[in-house]
Amino acid sequence: MCKARVKHSRSFTQFDKKSSIRMDDKQETNIQNFETDPPTVDVLRGGDSDNHNLQNVYAGTPIQQESIAIYHHPWLFNQYPCRAAVEHYSYNWHSLYSSWLHHLANPVLSPVSSFCVPQNSLRRYFHRPHDEVMRVPIPGIEDTAIMSLRRWEKLVEKPDKKPGFIFTLMSYNVLAQDLLQWHPHLYKHHNPKYLTWEKRWRNLMTEIQEIDPDIICLQEVQESHLKTYYSLLESFGYQGVYKRRTGQRTDGCAIYFKTENVTLLEHVTVEFYQKNVPLLNRDNVGIVAKFAPKLHPTRQFVVATTHLLYNPRRRDVRLAQMQLLLSEVERISFRKDAKDVESTYLPIFITGDFNTPPKSDLYNFMVEGKLRYDNMPPGLINNESKVLVTSSLGITDTCQHADLLSSRQNNKDFFNSEVDVKKDPVDHFKNVKLFKTGKLSHHFSLKSVYDHGGPQLNEATTHQDEWITVDYIFYSTKGKYTDDRLQLLTRCRLPTKEELGNITIPNQTLGSDHLSLAAKFKLLF
Repeated sequence: MCKARVKHSRSFTQFDKKSSIRMDDKQETNIQNFETDPPTVDVLRGGDSDNHNLQNVYAGTPIQQESIAIYHHPWLFNQYPCRAAVEHYSYNWHSLYSSWLHHLANPVLSPVSSFCVPQNSLRRYFHRPHDEVMRVPIPGIEDTAIMSLRRWEKLVEKPDKKPGFIFTLMSYNVLAQDLLQWHPHLYKHHNPKYLTWEKRWRNLMTEIQEIDPDIICLQEVQESHLKTYYSLLESFGYQGVYKRRTGQRTDGCAIYFKTENVTLLEHVTVEFYQKNVPLLNRDNVGIVAKFAPKLHPTRQFVVATTHLLYNPRRRDVRLAQMQLLLSEVERISFRKDAKDVESTYLPIFITGDFNTPPKSDLYNFMVEGKLRYDNMPPGLINNESKVLVTSSLGITDTCQHADLLSSRQNNKDFFNSEVDVKKDPVDHFKNVKLFKTGKLSHHFSLKSVYDHGGPQLNEATTHQDEWITVDYIFYSTKGKYTDDRLQLLTRCRLPTKEELGNITIPNQTLGSDHLSLAAKFKLLF
């Protein structure tokens, strides 16, 4: 084993089935006849209902309240035609809206959207084409509009008919309250009442309950809140493992799992601070855990989570931290009983806040499995030694433990005798230089749950001077050393930068300064 500090431990946190509210399809609603009484697109001007001024978006003239029609956004109804939510406005808007907050992730029951959207049947009443959807934010409720955009996207029309374990995985940087209070300048434009921990905690738990994940990967979990707040997860059927950041830090990473659905087989915690290693001098940490479905304990899989260094200028540090984490992922996911090279590793998930955008060096390394680091800018890498992580830790440039490679080389029977030895990854490294190669690589054939590209796919997860993506869920796909037993079924849609606009988080419905990631997978048996 390498000299990196890796700790084995177990600890602590399942939601019982979330209650669901169903809309009565037979319930009659008094909806105005749009064919004979053409509606207008209106903007709500805030305040109580008695003082609301409504204005025609196009003409800019006041209109009668009797003609008001507020529309649900079509995304909430999976492209079903919009229906009027309110015919005659006579409600206290905020009271009406707050009653929906506990069902924000419900794809059918969601708050009235803050966007007015013309549909085909209303097309002749609008000067804009239907495909140029007009989004008009309603002042005062823009914050809640985010959740209306976060519908579940179906990615597989016909899931594999083979038996398997279907589960939901969530990753969330929940923003430690200590960090919020130590950096108040980052939240000077936020409403202070939404920054209190009690308010944020309620919002965080509401969101987690709605998504109802089987496994939750959390970052920035404040250690002092474990017993007083996060222990609530135990009453929902979760248990968890936690690792605080090293030094004087007060937060860390956690992985919670539903005990009725999965079993924790083993886990390790990884400290990225390594004495006398120049690039590993920060207090970030990670967790790597091995699970098995309750109903099929032989079909194991590995989940890792981490929170990498923030400093935008230190790409080299983040690469070194990931090299250390992947070496533990490799060790935990390696299958001694593999019958072919393709199943050398168990299915793998790597989640967390990577503090790096898509198409960056680190992102490309994750999805391409290789990266040349010897040509990175001077000052980032020691070009003389051509090394990210010193060989004294025993971590190779292939993100593996050198001593484990040696022991595997001496234990050939972990592969079926019929396998071509030339394809054996251990033999592959027998005569290959393992350190100071100038090239970093791994064997996991990873893919991100989200697309990260194109004019319609510029998703964002947090705001750092601008809306950007820094949070990820990577999962293993079919490759040379990994099989295709993981199938991505659905994902919780991320809003785009344009949709997020000037919205601030945390806010009245979202408890963190990051958006959560969630996806549903099928692990084939």
